[in-house]
Amino acid sequence: SYQGLSSSDVEKRLKEEGNNEIPQERFTAAKKLIKNLISPITFMLIAASGLSFFTQKIFDGYFILFLLVLNIAITFWQENKADNAIKKLNKRLTVKVQALRNGEWVKTDSINIVKGDIVKLFQGDVVPADGEILEAKNVMVNESSLTGESLPKEKKTGDILYSGAFLTTGLAIIKVSATGAGTY
Repeated sequence: SYQGLSSSDVEKRLKEEGNNEIPQERFTAAKKLIKNLISPITFMLIAASGLSFFTQKIFDGYFILFLLVLNIAITFWQENKADNAIKKLNKRLTVKVQALRNGEWVKTDSINIVKGDIVKLFQGDVVPADGEILEAKNVMVNESSLTGESLPKEKKTGDILYSGAFLTTGLAIIKVSATGAGTY
């Protein structure tokens, strides 16, 4: 009884609004280098090296500069490992949801949800985007990650579900009102 979006509508909206994801700030290698060069540790090591050269302790000055370069290299390596781990984690955490597309319920990645989509959520499902409940059957939602409340809240037709909450009981059909960075 609900009108879902067509595949062409979804493609158009994805191009206009982007994917249903919170954009992450990505740093280029140059920005990472600058960030490391203006850190307090860098200033301290440069000052120590300068003092060593000033007091004619040439070996100590070069050794401290070597430690500075080593510190920057290790920081780059660790940040790269962390960035890769986050990418892998995000791929594993991709949520599958049921959306009404071309008149049929289909499973799709939550990243492909757009405004206007009709989404069916079951017990244990994470709400993929903000939306108004069109149909609710015994719906209790855990919003602790958003509000800090420890107990699930009952939701009825017409209430809003927020991205990141999850259904503890029931079945809800929602119409998506906000995705990605536009969510509550």
